[in-house]
Amino acid sequence: MKCSFNRVDEVNATVTIEVTAEDYLPKVEKIIGDMRKSVVVPGFRKGAAPASMIKKTFWKPTVCEEINKMVTDRLGECIMEEKLNILGEPMQDADKVMVEPDEKKSYTFVFYIGMAPELIINIGKEDRLPYYRIQVSDEMIDRHVENLLENGGEYTLQETVSEKDIVKGVLTELDADGEPKQDGTVIQNAAMMPSFFVNEEEKEKIIGAAVNSTVIFNPFAAYAGSGAELSSLLKIKKDEVTNHAGDFSYEISEISNYKEAEINQDLFDKSFGKDAVKNEAEFRAMIADQISEQLAEQSDYMFMADMRKLLKLKVSSAPFPEAFLKRWLAYSYSHTEEKVAADYPALIEGLKTRLINERLMEDLGISVDDGDILEEAKESVCGQIGRFGMASISDELLEHYAKEVLKHEGTIQALTDKVISRRITDILKERLTVEEQTVSAEEFQKIFNQKS
Repeated sequence: MKCSFNRVDEVNATVTIEVTAEDYLPKVEKIIGDMRKSVVVPGFRKGAAPASMIKKTFWKPTVCEEINKMVTDRLGECIMEEKLNILGEPMQDADKVMVEPDEKKSYTFVFYIGMAPELIINIGKEDRLPYYRIQVSDEMIDRHVENLLENGGEYTLQETVSEKDIVKGVLTELDADGEPKQDGTVIQNAAMMPSFFVNEEEKEKIIGAAVNSTVIFNPFAAYAGSGAELSSLLKIKKDEVTNHAGDFSYEISEISNYKEAEINQDLFDKSFGKDAVKNEAEFRAMIADQISEQLAEQSDYMFMADMRKLLKLKVSSAPFPEAFLKRWLAYSYSHTEEKVAADYPALIEGLKTRLINERLMEDLGISVDDGDILEEAKESVCGQIGRFGMASISDELLEHYAKEVLKHEGTIQALTDKVISRRITDILKERLTVEEQTVSAEEFQKIFNQKS
């Protein structure tokens, strides 16, 4: 089976495959022979149907299938032999070959191929990029401290209800006589906070009540008929709240109050580990470092975005097989001409990113394995923990969460792209001129918005 490659230009080529009867007949005849042994034809015993009948029924589809397999395999081999970096998928000539049942017929298949351009990317000191380092302000540290104080507190049991307490008990709907309503709503372990009551009169009915006491109040009035609050409290749908506008009895079983943490050694240890911090000054310094690391992620992200723009500018003149890719888009996704025109720019941008990464990974000797992806997932988990103001977790738990993250569809590719992008950036950062600037968070956001 003959295969010939013809380069039309830098990014377009054709592959011609010639299939002769000698290529496919032996395989087809063997398949037809095997079929006769196994195919059941009405009126004949299994394996006893005339060969001519089997051939008449199955010859053409078998020829078509075998030729298709042979051509597909040979096309792939030819692409490998020529070491082609193709874009999209090879596309057959518009005048498709029609396979006929002629036993001696030869066929010629022509495929058009779009190829990736050879990219040459040179980065040197003449290339300049800004790096915006975000200042950590006292206000940022104060907000972080407030979050730690709020998240590090604890609940303590109380004897009587105050406005900001959380109250739990049995909530029972009453009838007009103040008795439990037949088929009325009863909520076990109903929880509420008087501070959320809109109606002051109803709030006063709860304030000062003691554990194990029972109060009578009107939830509908307390929340001013709020569907969201009442449906949550009474475990009903929002459109049903007006059906429960009467009084309820509330048998209080527990009263608790949340007290924020204090700035002391216990908070220091919970936040950064035992004895890692000894006083408030060190505490604030550690928080500043933590915030600085988080802000550095934003600075790095913008720097990598600027780097991507620079790299794409370097290859802006690289040719792409536009006509081929547009035809491939239209055929592969059944796009209209208008849809192809709309989607083509995004396709080229995506291809440029992929080809730039491939070129630089080869030039810079960068590789990524499963261990790298797992470590990146761990970094992602640590970042989420830090943003919530939580202390560090054990290595075993961190690895467990990281592996859970990797189960989500698309996550592995996203993390792989992130690792590649960062490694490319780290190396090229040393080759070009970095113009570092210190800016406030507000200034950084303004610059980010302008660049987006």
